[in-house]
Amino acid sequence: EICPNGKDWYASIVYGGKPMTCLELDSVLLRNGVFRNSPECDQATQEYSSTCCYTPPTKPCDLCHFGLKSYSVAANSVLYNGAESDCYSIHNHLSTRVEAEQDVCIVAQNELFDKCCYDKCSLCQNYQLNSGAVVMTDIGQQMGCSEIENNFIGLNQITQGSKQCSFLQQQHFDDCCYDVPCDICETGETSYELLVQSSVMYQGRNRTCGEVAVLARDVLSQSEVCTTTKNDVFGSCCYKQCNLCGDPGWAIDWNRKLNYDNLASTCLEVFMNLRSERVQDGDDKCRSVQYTVSHECCYKLPTNQCSLCQASNGTFLNTNWNSEVTYQDKTMTCGDVNAMLSSEELDGELCLGARGKFWNQCCTPQEGGKINLPILPSGVSDKDGSSSWPDYGDMGFGNFIKRNGALSTSLCVSAALTVIGTVALFMI
Repeated sequence: EICPNGKDWYASIVYGGKPMTCLELDSVLLRNGVFRNSPECDQATQEYSSTCCYTPPTKPCDLCHFGLKSYSVAANSVLYNGAESDCYSIHNHLSTRVEAEQDVCIVAQNELFDKCCYDKCSLCQNYQLNSGAVVMTDIGQQMGCSEIENNFIGLNQITQGSKQCSFLQQQHFDDCCYDVPCDICETGETSYELLVQSSVMYQGRNRTCGEVAVLARDVLSQSEVCTTTKNDVFGSCCYKQCNLCGDPGWAIDWNRKLNYDNLASTCLEVFMNLRSERVQDGDDKCRSVQYTVSHECCYKLPTNQCSLCQASNGTFLNTNWNSEVTYQDKTMTCGDVNAMLSSEELDGELCLGARGKFWNQCCTPQEGGKINLPILPSGVSDKDGSSSWPDYGDMGFGNFIKRNGALSTSLCVSAALTVIGTVALFMI
């Protein structure tokens, strides 16, 4: 890996007398058996790191961040720094190279926000999206609610409050959206920890926060009663759990072994100890523990997380989770391999090698395995640009059809990134 941090995949270099991108260089080195810590890798790093590598910002610039909200990026062409460019390219450049506080970021936000950013329509707004539901469109075609929310709305850049947005919300709200019981420690998209035994005055009586939480679940999250209850008790009943990794862009290596308080332990055990003691984020003890163990327990989340069964065009296949393979001289399941690779970049050396090796054993098409697996050429960019979108018109939904129990289209975008289930241990 010639770039330990950020890599400019599409920067041009010459290797072995042939022009190629840094992404293609990674693939060539892998095919030639050039691995980390080898003399060939050291030489390639010395020659190409200045062109291919960069240091990612600590707090990345978000072109479409305004106030307390981040907006969606529009697929528009604009004039930037005296040259014609597109909003996506500018957004990607700023988010990978520029700090949020830099003048370059602030100037770009001020100059390009109106042209590059929009308030994307939300099918369910503050309610929950039923991702598994399938609905009938106004032209008699079937479409998944998640397909409407995640693909159709974005592709057509439908804005919140527009006629198209209101039409979709009115037509599909009942089938696609639902409410959940009130959670007094949830605010926005963040759920805080409940101080179960703490006391608070509620409905004229002194109760524990645990009792209030149980009573609140009798009403729904979007009701006025829930909103009022949260406003009254949140400050007394809820707190933010101390995280071993202070930076939200970093994740915890739960099974990593370390010495803590002169005892053999793991990062998971240290975290659970903080949880049992109800150590809050920002406390002196929290900062002390973070300083002590973060360099051992924390790793930077990849920009594009490796997924064993993600095709080179960006779509996902079904993973044969329980199929056994041999990886790193050990017998394990495809699910285990996928979990091990979750900290790697999608186009990194380890990910490409594993995808190429286990593609036929671990991955099957989403339509039942009756078609050939797509070819996974080594080092091909996910941004190959070869696909084209159908013309949906003003209100049409395109040629989406439901076939053999799976949503299929000329735009075959489905599935979501695999979320590694280890953290679910803490929610039990």
